[in-house]
Amino acid sequence: MTAPIIARIKETVRSWTRSQRIAATSAVLLVLIGATWLLWPDDPPPPPPRERQYKATTACLLTDDHGLNGDPAKAAWAGMQKASVETLVKVQHLAISGPQNAANGVTYYNTLGVQKCTVIIAAGPVPVAAMVDGLGSFPDIKHFAIAGDTKGKPITAVDPTTPETIQAGTHTAVASAA
Repeated sequence: MTAPIIARIKETVRSWTRSQRIAATSAVLLVLIGATWLLWPDDPPPPPPRERQYKATTACLLTDDHGLNGDPAKAAWAGMQKASVETLVKVQHLAISGPQNAANGVTYYNTLGVQKCTVIIAAGPVPVAAMVDGLGSFPDIKHFAIAGDTKGKPITAVDPTTPETIQAGTHTAVASAA
């Protein structure tokens, strides 16, 4: 049954002029290109973004010259990072370099204050002393101290007894910024 149809198509095509054959071939090619374009698989959806969408608030950690390797800064940073993941509050840290005294540390404390940290956590005696001396410059910032003398200033003390209590205290401090 298909043989007579094919024979008839061949006979019809032979009777066409050259320009009719070119037009028919072009039409068939356009149909094939269109069908290919329509049936081509879509691009896979883009992967979800890898970066976090942080809130417009930052919790900052001020440490001595040991940075995040020293005690109590290591435990404080761990608590801050955990809270950051849960609350989407940005966290950052700054180590006091040079002479380890309050006068030098105030410069580093002021750096965090100028960066508009919502919370500043001072970890260790020198950072806490720097915070006490510079406290008046940034009254709107929430202040937390670990293992230092706050000299009766309005600074919330974090229990420095164990790394777990430090982590819990800094977690609370960062969560308060959310």
